[in-house]
Amino acid sequence: DIECLLNCVKDYALEHFEYDTSKNQMFQHFDFRDTVSTNKGICFDFSCFLKSCCLVWSEHTNTELKVYVVDVCKRKNILVPHHSYNVVMMPDGKNYYIDLTNDLALNKKGKDIIGIEVFYTSIKTYAAKYGETVLNYH
Repeated sequence: DIECLLNCVKDYALEHFEYDTSKNQMFQHFDFRDTVSTNKGICFDFSCFLKSCCLVWSEHTNTELKVYVVDVCKRKNILVPHHSYNVVMMPDGKNYYIDLTNDLALNKKGKDIIGIEVFYTSIKTYAAKYGETVLNYH
């Protein structure tokens, strides 16, 4: 099921990936091969990786789901670097939030990760709950 897939991708990321501080967050370009071969990336890379895994799983299992990379900004100045995470939307209205980058940072500090959070509102309503402005979701 989708929760199992999301947990497997999260576990893989926690075991293999690290944040690449040398990348410029303002120029987002996802290269699956580069992310997997170097085990490094930024939030956009990790979000695209999870989306790719979900889309392959969806195609293989004939499961209808919508997977989004959500770009948000927590600051008033929209030109500053922003953050990306994932939302997986199921046909029954159940939505899954997963932020691999945040979990990587928490795990590195020895803190409990957030993992997968379930919500039933729109993406924009969910983001606003945390003071985020949704710039785009794709």
